[in-house]
Parts: sequence; structure tokens; C-alpha cells
Amino acid sequence: YPFIQMLKQSGIRIVILSGDKSRHLQTISNKLGIKEYYSCWPHEKAQRVLKLREEGEVVLMVGDGSNDSAALAAANIGLSVGASKIAAESADIVLMNEDLQNIGKLIETGKGVIAIAQRTVKYGMSASLLQMVLAALGLTSPFVSACLQECVDLTAVLYALRALFITIPK
Repeated sequence: YPFIQMLKQSGIRIVILSGDKSRHLQTISNKLGIKEYYSCWPHEKAQRVLKLREEGEVVLMVGDGSNDSAALAAANIGLSVGASKIAAESADIVLMNEDLQNIGKLIETGKGVIAIAQRTVKYGMSASLLQMVLAALGLTSPFVSACLQECVDLTAVLYALRALFITIPK
């Protein structure tokens, strides 16, 4: 299962919360190579998600049915797979098909967007700080400083727009 391997290689902790019987769940978990799994009722899923969040984990909950809706709502990011209306209403993201490979694509795309945002903030703050130092030393007039700041702002916005062109992995 390349999707599971990609998540593991990215350092993502994978936990299965399922309403299936423990014996069946153990078989599935072993087949997927996932060590952490829990057989639980719907309200227990939400409690486990909240516990993970309290431990400092950022939780992406993936669910496909109404029994997942409370856990989807409790997660940092709730992702509904398939067409359950209740799960979709509780989720932040809805995948219209059941191809779990799309979750990996979403994560990789999100990482790209975050990287662009972080670089944009660093550039904007550095350029603004440099411009302020120049102004404080009297090396630029107020008009030139204002123009430079507008250039910094415009450049930061244009750089951030690169996020629109991130290629979604195949």
C-alpha cells in the first residue's frame, strides 16, 4: 500500500479508529502495517481524537459514515470520503471518490502551500525590516520609504500567488 508507506515516510502517525470487532481490525491493521488501532464506538472515536489533540498532535480524521461525524468535527481537519451526508457536513474537506491516494496528494499540496507562505512571510519581514533600518538611518525620504514598502508588499503578494500553481502530485 504505497499510500500508507508515503504517510509513514513523511513521519505521519497513523491510528485506526474503527467500529469493527478487534479481531477483524487486527487483521486489517497487520495487512496495512499499522501498529496503532482501536475498536471503539462513535463517541469513543471523538474522545480519542480529542485526547490526541490534547497531547499536541495535529489530527487529520478520515471518515466515511455518520458514525465518524463527531470525530470528524473534533479533529483539526476532518476529511469525509464518499457520500455520507452527515459525515460530509461535519468535515472540513470532502473527497467525492473513495481513492485514498488523494489524501496523500492533499497532504503534499498542503506542504507546498505552507512552504510558500513561510517563505513569503520571511521575505516580507526581512525586506520591511531592511527598509525600516534605511529609513531610521535617514538614508531614504518618507516618500521613498513608502514606495519601497509598497514594492515589498506587492512582491510578497505576487510571490504568494505561486501557491495557485502548485502541481498536484499524480
